[in-house]
Amino acid sequence: MGWWSTLSGNRRGMIWMVVAGLCVIAMHTVIRHLAHEIHPVELAFFRNLLGLPILLPFVLHHGVGLLRTTRLRLYLTRAVFHAVAMLSFYYALTITPLAMANALSFTGPLFAAGLAIGVLGEKFHRGRIAALVAGFAGTLVILHPDTDGVGLGAALVLASSAIFGSVTVATKSLSRTEPTVAIVIWLSLLLIPLTLVPALFVWNWPSWDQYLWLILLGTVGTGAQLAVTEALRVGDTAAIMPIDFFKLIWASLIGWVLFAE
Repeated sequence: MGWWSTLSGNRRGMIWMVVAGLCVIAMHTVIRHLAHEIHPVELAFFRNLLGLPILLPFVLHHGVGLLRTTRLRLYLTRAVFHAVAMLSFYYALTITPLAMANALSFTGPLFAAGLAIGVLGEKFHRGRIAALVAGFAGTLVILHPDTDGVGLGAALVLASSAIFGSVTVATKSLSRTEPTVAIVIWLSLLLIPLTLVPALFVWNWPSWDQYLWLILLGTVGTGAQLAVTEALRVGDTAAIMPIDFFKLIWASLIGWVLFAE
């Protein structure tokens, strides 16, 4: 598309982040819908397993050479951290209102932006600082903090957000040398065994109807990964991550309409 090529890298990255946000909220909605019958750890496994077929056409088109890499150690480290963050967040979604869970997850861009400066050497001017601060301030307004302390769900979301911040920086580093599709495929391949092991301890075979929801979970989850990875490839981390705050709008609407939150 001609108009797309005229956009700067950061603007294209922002559009990809909007797409990623919509996919993420769709994924969270499916998790909330299924979590009362399927354990969140098992959901994490199926999200990775059933998202992999979506990536197969890319492998068939480019060949297995697409997966050749000299950065396997970073891929593996990223996958381990991603698995811990994913399992923590999936469980938190089952005990925390959808909007609140997503609001707390917006500390992730703060961690990612800070790490991007120190690790990747990205520029961080006043406009980007203002965007991050304003977004986080809005998050606090939504949360209306009180004196009840931080519950388990909120603590798990905050922990997963901090870990996802480091995962984001690792993804940005990989995107400098690796194709977007290869980054997502390697993550899926590594996450499948990493999430299968804990899932076996809580295993419950899904029904045929639930498999349809699980396929949707894998589809939107993989779509989110592709969109985020492409956004990080074309744009600066500190510039595009504030767009992630738009997720709060979709999460609030869905939580209100579907879950009476």
